[in-house]
Amino acid sequence: MLRRGERLTMMAVPALNVPQSNVATQSACTHPFQVPQQCRSAWELTTSDSSPSLSAQGAATPKPAVSNTTNAAASAGCYRSHRYTHNPYASTAPRSDNDGADPVSVSGSGDGNCEAPRHVYNSAALDSGNLSNGLVERFRAIVGELPRAACTSAGRNLLVSVLRLHHVEMTRTVVDEFRPVLPAVALDSNGCHVVRALVEFIPTGLMATLVPHFTPSLVRDLAVSSPYTRRVLQSVFERHKSDALTPIVEAIAQDSQLLAQRQQGCITIIRTIENTLPHQQRFIISRLLPALPALTMNCYGNYVVQCVLHHMDPEAVTVVVCQAFAGHWVALSCNKFASNVVEKVVRVLEGPARRALIAETVCDPVNLRRLMNDCFGNFVLQAIIDSSTSEVDFRTISQCIRPLLPTSSHGRRIESKLQCVMARAGAVGE
Repeated sequence: MLRRGERLTMMAVPALNVPQSNVATQSACTHPFQVPQQCRSAWELTTSDSSPSLSAQGAATPKPAVSNTTNAAASAGCYRSHRYTHNPYASTAPRSDNDGADPVSVSGSGDGNCEAPRHVYNSAALDSGNLSNGLVERFRAIVGELPRAACTSAGRNLLVSVLRLHHVEMTRTVVDEFRPVLPAVALDSNGCHVVRALVEFIPTGLMATLVPHFTPSLVRDLAVSSPYTRRVLQSVFERHKSDALTPIVEAIAQDSQLLAQRQQGCITIIRTIENTLPHQQRFIISRLLPALPALTMNCYGNYVVQCVLHHMDPEAVTVVVCQAFAGHWVALSCNKFASNVVEKVVRVLEGPARRALIAETVCDPVNLRRLMNDCFGNFVLQAIIDSSTSEVDFRTISQCIRPLLPTSSHGRRIESKLQCVMARAGAVGE
């Protein structure tokens, strides 16, 4: 029984000088099978080692046999000639002698087109110990000039990598050298990344030693200079929660009304409120309450107001809003930025505070007409309608609004909201 490779090779051999006794066997192979040129050597290797060769006189001259492993390897290598054979997930450990031959790395006697080279990597190059030793040596070479190195691109990458090693002595060395010149490093375009990494990796006790060097002027500059400097302050409160950070909180609260009106400053205040201790959070909010109406109409300050209202108790929100927004509901509702705040406030007001809001905005025909024709005020009016919970409340609002619907530029939306609330009330009644 002939193997598959031998049959193909025999079909490819021309029927010349073959004895008459073999004509019957070769008659079915008059037209030889055309093997691709790039793989012909592999087939010849497979058959020439396992079948006798034909001499010019027709005599068969036997050749020494080659192991089946080599034949199969060469055949497999032929079809892999155009494949990417390197496996990046393969183990880099050295192979033992008992593992067997690798079908990709076995070399044949062909023309070399069917063999793919095997890539071998030095495992020592990937040794984490060697990498860390290299970082330590480079770090020791710049000790004494760490602040200057941190302000360069190469030094920034080196110091951030060193801090990620969590080496106690090297981290303390960085803190000691940065402490006297912290403002210069923290405000640098490269140094701010190193200071941020330092803040993220050091313990809270070591962070407390840096707090006195966060002066009010430095805190203000970090908050508004760029997104990268702002993230230094953000990381301080995200990674550490301690009373030792109170001086930084006080510096932010001192300029909170100005910071809330800046793009990066408003984010600084929001992240500080979200991540500080409760008493520190209340201190910042208390400084913002007097400027609440003005901040509500600011393009950045309105986000700070929403954050403040979100972190306050509902009772406190009612008291604060009634004191700050009374008499200004319509003006705030028609403002592009303040209308977002008013929509959220309307949904949480209850009792006397809500009745006072309805009396000022809905029961007054002049104010109601202004809301119904304003591109922002009509959404506040829809929020008032949608937040109605009592039948008496809804009936009062509906009776005031319906006569003005035909003359309102946004009457269709307002009427749709009225019908939606009525349908919802009917479904609840059923």
